[in-house]
Amino acid sequence: MGRTLSHCLLLALVASAAGHVKAGQFLLAAHSTGAWTLEEAETIQVNGKDKVRTVALSPAPPSTWDAKTIGHLADESLASFSAVLRAPDGTLLARTGESGGWLLLLPDGEKSKAAQSAAELWRNAVITLKQDHKDKTGRTIRLADLYAVIPGQDPSSSAARLATDPSLHKLPGIDDSQAFRQMLELMPVAAKTYASGPAADKIRDYVRSAMSTRLEKWNDGDAPVIVLDECLALAKVSQTAFPGDAAQATLRKQAAESKKWLDRKVAILRALDAGKQADAFLTAYREFEPYDKSFPDLAGKHRAHLQESALSHLDTARQLRKQGDYANAIRHLRLAQLRNPELAEAGQLLEEVRLEIARLSAQKFADARRGIDPRSPAQVQLQRKLLLAEQYLNDGKQQEAEQALHDAEAIDKDEPKITLGQARLALARGDLGMALALLDLYAGMAVTPQDFAEGEKLRATVQYKIDNTRTEVQAQLKSLYNDQRFASALQASANGLKLDNEEPAFLFQAGVNASLLRHSDDAIPLLHRYLDLSDSTQANREQRLATLRLLHELSAPAATADAKPAGSPTAASWFSGAPLERGVFYDPVSLAFQPKAIRVTASNHLTVNYEWNGPQLQSVHTKYEEKKTGSNIAKLALAGAAASQGLSLPVNLRTTGRETNDFYFSYYDDAPQIFKVSRDNVVVKSRKIPVMLPAFPTLGPFGGIGAIGSLVNLGRLGMMSGGLKGLSGLGGLGGLSRGMPNMSGLNTASLKGISGVGGMGSMSGMTGLSSMGQFLPGRNYSVHADPDGGSTSGYLTLWNSPRLDTRLAYMVTGKRVAVGFSGNRYFHPFVWDAIHFFELDYDDQGRVSHAWELDEPNAPRLDFTWEGQKLMSVVGRGHAEEMVYSRTLSYSGERLVSESITQGGKTSKIQYKYNKQGVLTEADCDTDLSLDGRSRKIEFLDETADRGKR
Repeated sequence: MGRTLSHCLLLALVASAAGHVKAGQFLLAAHSTGAWTLEEAETIQVNGKDKVRTVALSPAPPSTWDAKTIGHLADESLASFSAVLRAPDGTLLARTGESGGWLLLLPDGEKSKAAQSAAELWRNAVITLKQDHKDKTGRTIRLADLYAVIPGQDPSSSAARLATDPSLHKLPGIDDSQAFRQMLELMPVAAKTYASGPAADKIRDYVRSAMSTRLEKWNDGDAPVIVLDECLALAKVSQTAFPGDAAQATLRKQAAESKKWLDRKVAILRALDAGKQADAFLTAYREFEPYDKSFPDLAGKHRAHLQESALSHLDTARQLRKQGDYANAIRHLRLAQLRNPELAEAGQLLEEVRLEIARLSAQKFADARRGIDPRSPAQVQLQRKLLLAEQYLNDGKQQEAEQALHDAEAIDKDEPKITLGQARLALARGDLGMALALLDLYAGMAVTPQDFAEGEKLRATVQYKIDNTRTEVQAQLKSLYNDQRFASALQASANGLKLDNEEPAFLFQAGVNASLLRHSDDAIPLLHRYLDLSDSTQANREQRLATLRLLHELSAPAATADAKPAGSPTAASWFSGAPLERGVFYDPVSLAFQPKAIRVTASNHLTVNYEWNGPQLQSVHTKYEEKKTGSNIAKLALAGAAASQGLSLPVNLRTTGRETNDFYFSYYDDAPQIFKVSRDNVVVKSRKIPVMLPAFPTLGPFGGIGAIGSLVNLGRLGMMSGGLKGLSGLGGLGGLSRGMPNMSGLNTASLKGISGVGGMGSMSGMTGLSSMGQFLPGRNYSVHADPDGGSTSGYLTLWNSPRLDTRLAYMVTGKRVAVGFSGNRYFHPFVWDAIHFFELDYDDQGRVSHAWELDEPNAPRLDFTWEGQKLMSVVGRGHAEEMVYSRTLSYSGERLVSESITQGGKTSKIQYKYNKQGVLTEADCDTDLSLDGRSRKIEFLDETADRGKR
């Protein structure tokens, strides 16, 4: 009796509970009289039925339908769809799943035999809804008011989907922008209707993230203006739905300021264009350039003004040449060349001015040297020194030749042949740009036609070598950069700048590679110089935008790679050297397991031993050994007994199975981070290569103008009578001597001496070889060479690499350069089967988010999820995004308790054991079929014990 009563009571409770569970739930979005509404319903019927007929949209369905045809279509419950939307033509379309294609819906129960269009069928259909089970009659809704029906047990979640998933609104014929705008219209009413709870949080997070993403994309440049427009539309929704959200308020302000700046800049550029102020337009365009993608008219004006500016400066140069103002003529010719490199007339006129200045300068110089007796002892000794220097150069003895030239300077610092000898020395050393600059100076001191011809002959040789070498270096740079050999590319580009410090390709490569190699102070002036000299009709837009983005990153307050964890770091990773918070078991930068294992004993005769040297792991040794000694001894004993009886038995000894697998780790010599993993115990030392970069103290659109082989050298000989005017005022070139080092082997004395020649005027600008300033190194230093072989030879490059900024490298090149290591293909902490290298992708906090095994095209992509610095899961996905491996980590406070592994339907666990003091002492791994099918027992080093021993 008691048991029967209890059973009946249980049934009653179950029936009561079932009465409170809704069998189905719908959210209706409607738009009527200019306002949006969201309404919940328990049931929705079309023509009194819960089901509708469906037909695929491809191939195109018939244009009309009759009752018989409709009756043969498949029927589906409205609750089975993920979304139902009314199309602009009045038909209803439905989608199944999260990303399924759209289906055309047709109402069931149609009685008319006449064929009608789908839109007519829906206009005649009766759609009723019932809000709950108490509603007996229901209510008819107007199809014209209906926008969407979202099935789902939780209407608030459905509202959040409608407000945050643009794909729900992307019907056939609707583009991404239209779908996004439609979603925004529903966002405020969804946030208001469900003002709290998970749905509201999801909408709030979406608005904040969507604004932030679009602002970042817009600020990066090369984005269409629709990105900013969408951000502003989100800001408007944000103001309505979440006016008190501080983070969103900041984003709204930034979006408004970006729009204000853009409108103002566009207005300025249009005004300058209307006023035909080409140079002012070009100067103002620099800031606007990253955002001109949606302004093709202004981009066209930019190119037109470049051409107009070049022609204008060419015309001005002609007038200045007639007036004898060669310095400013040179300045305008250089600007003409920079604006439009295809303007051949500018180059031709520049060469004519060079020769004209050389002739006038030589005349003045001849007057100053007229009284010198070539048979005087000093002059005879001078000529001997010059001949000796020439012999040394012929024999390849450059240091001896340099000393002979120094000795000649001590006799007569103004001797022109010294400058010619220094040009030959520079040519021998490969300093072709310096050689050409010296020959330009020599042309203004060559007194006789023979001397001038000798200098021009050598100049032609140098120019030929420069042209050929420039092509070779450009090809070399392209190869090195594509191969991600950034240190070698920096060295090659620095050598290229010794040829021509105004070649945009060399400036770009030097600036970019210096920044990637963490030499931002050297990179910034090079990148600015590149922007100045590449603003031309032949500009490489991609490189210029990359340069602008890079400059923006380099000027940011703090480098991301130096960011500290959110909590208080208590240790540093033994693998990456990155600071770690308490309770972190996997290094977010390298994924290396942090507690120090000392021994792994695995099933099937496998052992693993770790060798630590203080905080650094030196090596890991794995050994498989199947001992068959006992069986061999028994066989030998039996054979011996048979022999004693005069019998002979064959003895087949079983050989011992043994296999070793060693891993050796090499650390950077200046950072606590592993940079190579190898099979062999070899000492790997980094190698440094020299880099010499020129200095550019004067920047800006009109600063620093001056090219190798141009008249900057002759033009700055100072105020000269007889037709040479204003040469000391060559724009942007004065003051280059500031901060310039001395260059041994150059005839500084002879240049200074020119100032004393009658009629030459002041030579203060020549002091300290200012005329050579653009060719002198601004900084001599060295960088660590690229490791030979890269990751194929075991070299790693982590996110916080002391050598390379992997974040900037990915931003500039579009290629991931971060390479990590694991002893197995899933980053299992205790399996060492081979050396596995991975291409790594990091999030903005420097945590590995994805990994792809190198040279294994069929290997799964590994996805990592984190909470702070705690690794929470590892998921492997195949090419079709199916899950092929998963590992879930469980924590209790700061302790890692276990890891659960699933692969191929099989599961296994790693269990961690702690002593009474909370120190990790052991771990047990079940048989793991995802790797080698072995079980394992792990022992850990107790670092709290005396001397680090357990």
